[in-house]
Amino acid sequence: MKHDDDSIPIALEAYEKMAEQYAARVETKPHNAYVDRPTVFSLLPEIRGKAVLDAGCGPRIYSKHLVEKGAQVVAVDVSPKMTRPPSTAGFHCRWFHGSGCCSSCS
Repeated sequence: MKHDDDSIPIALEAYEKMAEQYAARVETKPHNAYVDRPTVFSLLPEIRGKAVLDAGCGPRIYSKHLVEKGAQVVAVDVSPKMTRPPSTAGFHCRWFHGSGCCSSCS
C-alpha cells in the first residue's frame, strides 16, 4: 500500500519509527532468538562462497550470520533507519535501500 501521493510505501513510515526499538530487541527477543533464527538457520544448506540476497534485511542480523558462514551477501531494505543500527557493524556486505542508494555495511 502507498500514501495518497503513491511515492512512499505506508510500511516505510512505520519501520522508520520503530527501527531503533526493533534493533535493540531483535537479538534477544525470545521469538527471534529461540524460534525464528534457529529454525531458519537450521534449514540453510552450505553457503560458504555463495551469493545470498537478504531481502528485507532490517538491522542485518541474518546478513551478519550469513557473512560469518562465508556467504557474499547483498542486503536490501526499504528503511534507511532499519539498516543503520550498530549491532552488525564490522562485517562486510553490500546493502541497498529501497531508493536504490548503495553503501557498505562495514
